[in-house]
Amino acid sequence: MHPITIATRTKGQGITLEIVQVHQSVPFHLLLTNKRKFEHKKNQYWLMLSIDDEKLTLQKLVNGRQTVLKDSTARDSILQLVQPSRYKYWLSIDFKNFLVKYGQGEMRNECTLFSVRMTDNDDKKYLTKLKSSYSKFLFDKDEDESGEEVNLCHQIYKHLVEEHPNFTIAAIESSCREPSGWCYTTLQTKANALTRGINSTSIRIRIGNLTFMEIWPPNHKSTVIQHSLSTHGIIHILSNQVMIEFHPYISANPQQKPFLARLCEENDVIYFKPGLNQIYRFFNPRNTLAIIIQAFDRVAFEYIGSDRKQIKQQSEVSTDIEYEKFKKLIEKDCKGSY
Repeated sequence: MHPITIATRTKGQGITLEIVQVHQSVPFHLLLTNKRKFEHKKNQYWLMLSIDDEKLTLQKLVNGRQTVLKDSTARDSILQLVQPSRYKYWLSIDFKNFLVKYGQGEMRNECTLFSVRMTDNDDKKYLTKLKSSYSKFLFDKDEDESGEEVNLCHQIYKHLVEEHPNFTIAAIESSCREPSGWCYTTLQTKANALTRGINSTSIRIRIGNLTFMEIWPPNHKSTVIQHSLSTHGIIHILSNQVMIEFHPYISANPQQKPFLARLCEENDVIYFKPGLNQIYRFFNPRNTLAIIIQAFDRVAFEYIGSDRKQIKQQSEVSTDIEYEKFKKLIEKDCKGSY
């Protein structure tokens, strides 16, 4: 069962939001914005509260400029993992006094964990115009909405391993590590073609029409991409860990920071859909290979070019190889290794 969100707006006085975790503790973020269309930065004003089991962060974003208002790793402030059904998280915006308060438990002053007074001119101009929305970060794997897509990802890898015993994560890692391997050669060729000395190479394999496997070497990262507003899809972590950064909008500014970064574990499934997780980038922070599967229902997206100077549009996903051919090449690499 999903966490419950209760939003209450009192005319002229303020807005309050409550998050009630029912059966399990789920990292989440709350977004309050004065605009419903996220892609426009002009006159943009957001408040973002992000909470997981390690950290709490409250940020403000005004016309693309981010400011951290509060961050905390205090045990009392972050996600409560023990007996989650006993915990309630709340955020209160006082329009009259320009005060933001966060607390847990009953919504009363005695349960306030911190407060921030909003005193900038932008706060006075936009704070009273905030609207609310709620996004849960990690969705349950058996969630009805996208159960078929999740099952597809599990079946793809299960079928792959059962039909080809040598075609495993270890086999792919070996192909990436050995100079004679197809993956190693492909990654080297792509790296040599880059005009900038950045670690942004990967291998993308087309599994189905809109399903792709991606292989990310250690310490390599993708560009920031933004799916079309109507796109639904998933990211399934097949092997090791992947850091996913979520951005408020797409920008060629290399100094832009994500409003949320999450280290995703093997077998985690992240959903994106209209209004949720649509703008992101990958980063493999470990010294081992990371493999993911992406599946979505349409291809139309924008991304930042490797020169970091412009935003480009694309209506199809470029790939390095088809799935069946990739399997044969990896099997060939395996036979040459033993």
